[in-house]
Amino acid sequence: ENSAMSFKYNMYGSSMGSLSVEVNGAEVWSKSGDQGTAWLDGSVDLSGYKDSYPTIKFVATKGQSWSSDVAIDDIDFVKPAVPTPAPTAPTPAPPAPMPAPPATMPAPPAPTPVHTSPPMPAASCGFEQKAQNGQFCGLWSLSMAGDFAWSRTSGPTPSSTTGPSGAAEGSYYLFIEASETVASGAV
Repeated sequence: ENSAMSFKYNMYGSSMGSLSVEVNGAEVWSKSGDQGTAWLDGSVDLSGYKDSYPTIKFVATKGQSWSSDVAIDDIDFVKPAVPTPAPTAPTPAPPAPMPAPPATMPAPPAPTPVHTSPPMPAASCGFEQKAQNGQFCGLWSLSMAGDFAWSRTSGPTPSSTTGPSGAAEGSYYLFIEASETVASGAV
């Protein structure tokens, strides 16, 4: 029962295309164009898919030239935060009888806040391990649909002035090498 998927993405390059996330075939998140050199945070709400295992795809589309490498890393499926009860205050002693009622009533006590535990990842994938039986982290399969494929690497991408200089977390990440011979807009 995951309520969100968070991830890091990098879309650095002068002719950047786009990156989108699809859940059960419907696009639920997308970015396009150069987003700068830093890894950025993305998040997808999965609360509408309770008690199911939706199919999630990261889809990269190449820009107009080789300067459009797209990368993803550090994917976490996060469970909903669980409320934890706040400590209870001791019951105050009953007030002493007053000879006359007060002209104004005292303010009611402030409500006790409910603390929530931070969400904990239910599953996580940083691509640190090579694919096993065609899957990363037991969660992700590389699709061979489209004209090019995601590759696992560490350090910078092979093309200069595009892609990240290293992983967002750990040493490895997945990326699309846009300088491969493919048509613009290929997925």
